[in-house]
Amino acid sequence: MKVHILLLCLLILVFSCRKENDSYSNPKELIICLVVTEDYDRTVGRKEALQEYLSSKIRMPVKIHQVTNGTTAIEAVKAEKAHISSVGAFSYIVAKTKINIDPLVTTAPVYDSIIHNYRSCIIVSKDSPINTIEDLKNNKEKLSLAWSYPTSTSGHLVPRAYLESIGVTMNDFKEVLTSENHVASVYSCITKKIDVAAVSDITLKEYSRRGKISSNDYKIIWRSDPIQRGTFFINKKVNQQLTEDIKRALTELHIISKETAKEIHYQYDYEVKYIPVQDSDFNELRKLAENLGLIE
Repeated sequence: MKVHILLLCLLILVFSCRKENDSYSNPKELIICLVVTEDYDRTVGRKEALQEYLSSKIRMPVKIHQVTNGTTAIEAVKAEKAHISSVGAFSYIVAKTKINIDPLVTTAPVYDSIIHNYRSCIIVSKDSPINTIEDLKNNKEKLSLAWSYPTSTSGHLVPRAYLESIGVTMNDFKEVLTSENHVASVYSCITKKIDVAAVSDITLKEYSRRGKISSNDYKIIWRSDPIQRGTFFINKKVNQQLTEDIKRALTELHIISKETAKEIHYQYDYEVKYIPVQDSDFNELRKLAENLGLIE
């Protein structure tokens, strides 16, 4: 009798686990995390337009949650609270070491064969005595430095790799801090709460365009080479047919839904489309992260 009860309990446990896993693999509602470094209220239109478009194409409800950094987006997929996240390149690389995922798409210009990749910038306040990287090297022990967030490509990985390549390590600075996002790093720098910040040039351009900051508020003392753009990635537990349907919907978006495309274009200074991306496209940045010991 006891054996039968034990077997029954085990069957119930197995069935419950399988049912929970099946509900994630074959969801009735698709959950997406979208990293947003702009004002939340200015991105509501983009979020709602993308939700509506994807829902109509894959024939199920879609819910998009806006988060402020890639770390949060990674953990949501890892905990199976989300199926997809849209993140920067380094966040994707980190996610790949923690979760069994596939990249879906990245962005490219609609009418231009040149990929408009972005850049990392190291900035100081307008009144800072630091005017060049050489000045930074000579005064590093007196300076505080802010990264945008740990898994940021332009706000951590790329500028850190550059600094270490010229012999400047994190232990050389008076203090190294981590902000919540690029915007926080920019404001901390221009208000002189920190001396040096590593940020994306997209944030500088967008906030200058909107009049939130002025190019006279800061000095750029270093710019990186163009950086590989980020990606939507999906947990490989999601069934393959749904994955393919989502990828197809995203790559066709700029053709099928001009209104949705218009909302998405708002965050860029050119018209974009989604194109397929491969894991190997991130190998150059992955090598940087390995060399710095940021991933295994």
